[in-house]
Amino acid sequence: MLLHNVHIANQNEVSDIHLSGEKIVSLVNADNEVIEEDAITFTNAVAIPGLINSHDHLDFNLFPQLGDVVYDNYQEWAEHIHSVYKKEIDEVLQIPQALRAEWGLYKNLLCGVTTVVDHGVEHSFDQPVIEVFQHCQSLHSVAFEKNWRMKLNNISNLQKPVVIHTGEGIDASAYDEIKTLLSNNYIKRKIVAVHGIAMTSMQATKFKALVWCPASNYFMFGQTANISQLKKLTPVLFGSDSTLTASWDIWQQIRIARKDGSLTDKELFESLTSAPAEVWKMKELGKIAKNQQADIVVADKGNHEGWDAVLSITPEMILLVIKRGEIQLFDESLLQQIEEQHISLKDFKQVSVNGAIKYVRGNIHQLITSIRSYHPQAIIPVEIVQIKSPSYVHTH
Repeated sequence: MLLHNVHIANQNEVSDIHLSGEKIVSLVNADNEVIEEDAITFTNAVAIPGLINSHDHLDFNLFPQLGDVVYDNYQEWAEHIHSVYKKEIDEVLQIPQALRAEWGLYKNLLCGVTTVVDHGVEHSFDQPVIEVFQHCQSLHSVAFEKNWRMKLNNISNLQKPVVIHTGEGIDASAYDEIKTLLSNNYIKRKIVAVHGIAMTSMQATKFKALVWCPASNYFMFGQTANISQLKKLTPVLFGSDSTLTASWDIWQQIRIARKDGSLTDKELFESLTSAPAEVWKMKELGKIAKNQQADIVVADKGNHEGWDAVLSITPEMILLVIKRGEIQLFDESLLQQIEEQHISLKDFKQVSVNGAIKYVRGNIHQLITSIRSYHPQAIIPVEIVQIKSPSYVHTH
């Protein structure tokens, strides 16, 4: 497959990306490339590596945002929502966990995320539409994880990084929690902190990385971590968190982070690509380059240039999502070209995303229907669109 005539993120020249199997085999100037029969040609489009979302709770993405005050810490938030929003929580929990987790995959795919680090219990997926990274030990937090000291210091998990919410608050207890966590890390496990709002510079040096979830932080606490300082001391990765505390649209969250200004545009982009690829030891991801895994997102540039062309993306602007060399999502504007590649459409279903029609791999229609059978008012930000007739579709 050849992706013809695309701008690579923050580069001026127009390139052709040649894929074979799961790999990128060449990247050349579009003017020098002989157009092949298997080319998909773009006009005014930007290509980026598939995003790596370093923090989500896949089975929590059918909740509305819950909370209506500024909290001091996550324990206070949890106590409040369980007393005030019991009805809303119970309605979502009626939906089987497997369905909720599968929707979490699609939430990410629709935004161009091709790898997600899921925090919580391990889920088993049959042919997931994106990669789920679970080669880590998930501990919820010092307050809510039972026997957390024993689990943290379990030598059988020594080779896995620990991922834990910590310092999620703006009061003294949030700072003390990080101190407690570090002082109880007897076997010196590599810890990836999530949130770290109360984290100090000295504490930051003790962590393998910090996952920054700015939208969630601002929603719950009205502020976020001191990223401009902490980034000098530990790698900063970007996480979306779930819809309990943030929008389903990670691009909206990225713009919140951009407005915060703690990361440069390049650093923000890298917090979703090359930085997590390094921290999570997925070095074949995070870049568009020869011999890298073909996880690629192509989006409409609009009238933007440079980093604006990347950081202004919205889900409806996404034209193509490829994971391991296989198309997982494409915009209806590419339909004729996709058909000409003799790619069967029987594995795709149509949905409308903010008015834009996307063809999505897997039976997202059945998933949405099943979810609504348990919770008819579940908040799902796409609409089912029926394909009129498959008679014109080419098949293998």
